[in-house]
This record gives sequence, C-alpha cells and structure tokens, in this order.
Amino acid sequence: LAARAEKVRFAEAFEIREYGRKPVTLTLDFGRKQPNARAGEYLLAYYAPLVERRGFANVKAEFIHFLDSPYTRLAEAARSKVTFWELAQKPLELTFTAIDGRAVDLTALRGKVVLLDFWATWCGPCVEELPNVKRVYEKFQPHGFEVVGITQEDAGLDPKDTPDERNSKLKAARGILERFVAKQKLPWPQYFDGQTWENEFRKKFGVSAIPAMYLLDQTGRIVTSDAHGDVLEKEVRRLLKL
Repeated sequence: LAARAEKVRFAEAFEIREYGRKPVTLTLDFGRKQPNARAGEYLLAYYAPLVERRGFANVKAEFIHFLDSPYTRLAEAARSKVTFWELAQKPLELTFTAIDGRAVDLTALRGKVVLLDFWATWCGPCVEELPNVKRVYEKFQPHGFEVVGITQEDAGLDPKDTPDERNSKLKAARGILERFVAKQKLPWPQYFDGQTWENEFRKKFGVSAIPAMYLLDQTGRIVTSDAHGDVLEKEVRRLLKL
C-alpha cells in the first residue's frame, strides 16, 4: 500500500499535457522534493525523454537531484544522464567499426550535420521513424547531412554462456540486423554489440529509451535530443541553411 501511495503521489506531482510530441507542461516537483523515493525510477524510465524534449539544458538541473538516491539503479541512471550532459558541452566523440566494415569516427564528420539514431529492429516506434529518416537522408545527404545508427539489438546473452554459446547468439542477432538493414535499404553505418541495454554507447550517452535521436551540428555538439518526425527535417534545414 505504501508503494502504491507513493506512485500515486508521483503521478499527481506531474502535470503532463502533450500535443503530438511537444510537451506543454512538465512539473518535476516530486523529483526535487523526494529524490530518495523508489518511484523516482519511473521518472527516468518514462519522463526522461520529456525532460530532454523540453530542452537539453534542463537535463543536469533535473537529474542531479537523484545522484544520492539509495536505490542503485536510479542513482546510476541519473549519474549517466548528468555525465552525458557534461560530456555534451563539447563536441561528441565516437568511433567504431560498422557491421559492413566501415570505420566510423565522429571527428571525421566535423563540418556536417549528423544524426545519432539509437534504435533496434525489435522497437516498433524506431522502425516507424525509419522512413522519415531515409527521406531526410536522401534529400539532404548531398548537402552535408549524415546518419549514424547505434543499434540496441538483443542477442539474449547470459553471463553463464560458454564462449561458443555467446558467439552463436551474437552471430544470430547480427544476422537479423544485417538482413533488416538490407531489406530496408538503409545506407548509413550501423553499430552492433548485441547487448541491448548494456550497450556501451547507450550508457555513455545517457539513453534511457529508444528511439533516441540526437542531432549534432557541424561542430559535433548536440542541438536537440528529440529529432523525431518533422523536427528532423526542420532542424537539418536550419543547420544547413537551406
């Protein structure tokens, strides 16, 4: 009963009205006043994206209240958000080898507008966004727009897996991704490690839910962490001055 009452107080502390994807009001008094409440975990799971949509500058101010929470998962998630906010005050750095063998390095893309798309083949909303991303890519790639995919594919790894079992699972999950990318004709590079929410870049960049679409300007800094739908083309046009 106490836990249920806490969730009710948490829900009542938020006044959220949305028109499309644009939050009109978001009140975070609960998080500020009760940072040790277990229900605060719901904040990170369900409301972190709304905080970011309201403006990336708000991230540190809101989540710093949870850094000392006695609940490990909550404190770690908040620390990830704050750390990423601090990281994002300068050009982002990211390097990896894509599933097609391409070397990806954000520093080599300075001077271009870049979309970092955190997604997965099993994520319905992510897949729904792909046609729009493809359309914007095809329209603006010749003008200096690039996309980098960071997949959250789930290979179903288990700490008890033998090396052969682990390799077999990773191969199968990678195959699913490769076939999907080929079928959808996605031309941009894709990162894969098969670890879903343990994905190293998800942790590094404070991603709490997918799709997460970070748009970087020509200097490599985050312009918006909500480059969904019409926002993507609008911001790309603005940054490319088209």
